[in-house]
Amino acid sequence: MVEIATLDHPGLLAKVGGLFMMQGLDIHSAKIATLGERAEDIFFVTKKDGTPMSDSEAETFAAQLKSALDEASSLVSGHH
Repeated sequence: MVEIATLDHPGLLAKVGGLFMMQGLDIHSAKIATLGERAEDIFFVTKKDGTPMSDSEAETFAAQLKSALDEASSLVSGHH
């Protein structure tokens, strides 16, 4: 599970989806919520072989997402 809480902006989901694809992750389901200017999204993902990410992989991916979104107020966390 990967959670993203950030300021909403055009192209946010496209950017996030592209990052999942570049990391070789499949999105199985997602909960997308936009609350005013904030986007709070939860993605349930696995690696291409169907296995979950390890804690260290999830933390690394969360850091990459946070960097890519480049928002000082972004809160991104990864859980497997």
